[in-house]
Amino acid sequence: MTLRWVGTLGLCLGLLAGCGTLSTARPLEQGETMVGATLGGGMFNFGGPLPLPNVVVEGRHGLRPLANRAFDLGYGLNLSALPFGLTQGHVGASWLIVDQAGARPAFSVNNRIFFGINVPGGPDRPTPRVQGWGADQIEVTASWKTERTLPYVSLSQYFDFRNPELLLTPAVGVQVDPADPGGFVFQGELRWFAITRTQDILIPSWVPRRAGTLGVFVSGAVRFGGNR
Repeated sequence: MTLRWVGTLGLCLGLLAGCGTLSTARPLEQGETMVGATLGGGMFNFGGPLPLPNVVVEGRHGLRPLANRAFDLGYGLNLSALPFGLTQGHVGASWLIVDQAGARPAFSVNNRIFFGINVPGGPDRPTPRVQGWGADQIEVTASWKTERTLPYVSLSQYFDFRNPELLLTPAVGVQVDPADPGGFVFQGELRWFAITRTQDILIPSWVPRRAGTLGVFVSGAVRFGGNR
């Protein structure tokens, strides 16, 4: 089983170079920590549209402000890939560029590096060999914070290190914080991976059939620490 084949199955959307993660619409304040998990993936046709069951566990930590703006570090691991002899994860940082002012949204920028490596010698690999994969994601997010919710829209570009091309990916989502300060945070997100890419893989049949792949994700996390 090659790394590209696993990507085709959508364990981490290897073709489109993306995973579902906690939103970085608002970077954490210094001393804050968030730990959670995201479930979901690209949608494919299987008697109807179904999202792939990727599970990504993730941590985020607020660092010293950069230019007096919130700045944090995040990292995660795709648990669904492990049974297939594949270790996939990500590491990245996010920064608040502009704070919210009335109806004007806040803007943040995030950069993540996704990486993967297979474990040679598995029974499904007639020729044991190490293979690797990597991609860089740059994302800009606009968000509007209310007392308990944080709706956001974003636009990403994914760069596959082996074959860089234009893979623009818009997303819309909302975070809900029912227990302020701190506590549990819930998130729902719809992401259209690589709307600029025409599909060239017929099996599985992705949704939609022509441009990119729609992904549906739900997340749960707990936030603690800082001055909250």
